[in-house]
Amino acid sequence: MAAVAVAPIMATSVSLPHLKMHTAGVSLSGSRHSPHECTPHSIAQEHRCWQHPHRSVGNSSGRLSSLTCLGAAAVAGGSASMANRQRVGTWRATPRRAQLMQASSPGVMLMGDNIHNGRRFFDAGEQERGLHLFLDSADLEEWERCLPRGIFRGVTTNPVLLERAGVTCAPNKLKRLLKKALDYPGVQEVMFQAWGSDVASLVHTARALRDLDPARVVVKMPLTVAGAEAAALLKPQQETRICMTACYSQQQALIAAGLKAEYISPYLGKMAEEAVAKGLADGTDGSINSRMECVLLQATLDGMRSSTRMLVASVRSAVHAADLAAAGCNTFTIPPKVCDELFDVEATRIAAENFQQAADRNQLPEKAKSKARPSQKEVSKQTSEEPHEPHAD
Repeated sequence: MAAVAVAPIMATSVSLPHLKMHTAGVSLSGSRHSPHECTPHSIAQEHRCWQHPHRSVGNSSGRLSSLTCLGAAAVAGGSASMANRQRVGTWRATPRRAQLMQASSPGVMLMGDNIHNGRRFFDAGEQERGLHLFLDSADLEEWERCLPRGIFRGVTTNPVLLERAGVTCAPNKLKRLLKKALDYPGVQEVMFQAWGSDVASLVHTARALRDLDPARVVVKMPLTVAGAEAAALLKPQQETRICMTACYSQQQALIAAGLKAEYISPYLGKMAEEAVAKGLADGTDGSINSRMECVLLQATLDGMRSSTRMLVASVRSAVHAADLAAAGCNTFTIPPKVCDELFDVEATRIAAENFQQAADRNQLPEKAKSKARPSQKEVSKQTSEEPHEPHAD
C-alpha cells in the first residue's frame, strides 16, 4: 500500500444544498477528492462523511462544529484555533498514525479512494443488526416512566445507581429487580456489576449474579487487572455473559476483544470531562474528543473483526447519541433524562395536538350520533323486511 502524506490545511467552508461543511485537519495525497473538492456524492457516498447542518458544539459561531469525516477529521469550526482544528479528538494527525489506520483498521475511511475499498463503515460482523438501547437506572419510578415506551432492549445498573435508588448490593435483592425489569415490553437483558476487592470476590459475586438468569443477566466487570482476571476465570463457563465497563480509551478495546467479552462500555460523558481536565478538549466541553474516542474504539473492534459490541454509556445528550448513531454506533445506555430528550421535540408535539384538534372538530355531536345510529328495534325490522332468496339445492 502506498504511503499517504499528511499535511495540515487551512480550514475552508463548502456550501452545498442544506449543508455548510468546514473541512480541517488532514489532507491525504493521492486522493481523488481533496477536502477542498467535496461534492454531495463524495461526501455521502465515497467518503461516508457525516455531518449535521446548523449544529454547534462548543462553538459560538453557529456553524458546524461536530465530527465530520469518520476516522479522518474532528471539525471544530468557527472560533476554534488552528491547533485545535488539526486535532482529531485525542487522535492527532501524524503521517505514522494515518498509515497505521490505513493498514490496521479497514473499517476506518479516510479521505480518498483505495482506503474504504467499498466497505461499509462499522461493519457489524457477527453482531445482531439494529439498535440496542438500554435504560441506565435502578430506580423503579424511572423504570415505570420510561420502560413502557417500548424502545429499550434492557436495563443497565451499577453499584452507584443501586445505592442512589436505595437497592442493596445483594443477589436476593437484585433478583426481584430483575423480575420487575423483565415484565416490561421489549426488555430482554439486565446488566448488574460484580463487586469485590480482589479477583476471588469478583468471581464469587459474578457467579451469583449470573445464576439469577444466565440467559438474561449480563455481568459487568471493570477494565482493571483484577476485572480482566475475573472475566478470564468466568470465560470457560460459556453461559456467563460479560460486559467490560469503565472504558476511557481506545486501547482498552484490545482487552475486551482478547477476553471475548460480549460488550465493552466506554463512558462518553466522563471521557469528555477527562479531556477538559487534561487540557485536551476541542471546544469547551470535551464532547468532540469523547465522541471521536468512541468512533476510534469502534473502528478498533471492527479492524480486529471482534464480536465484542460497544455499549456507549454516560450519555449526557440525545444529540451526542444521535451523532454516534449516524456514525454507525448502535448500542447505547441512556439515563431517563436523555430518554425524555428523545421525545422532547416541540414541533412534533404541536403537530400531534393539531391532529387531535382536527379529529375533535370533525366528529359528530352526541345527539347527531344517536340519530345516525339505528336502534336495535329498527335493525330487527329492516332485517325481517328484507326479501329472502331461496337457497340453491
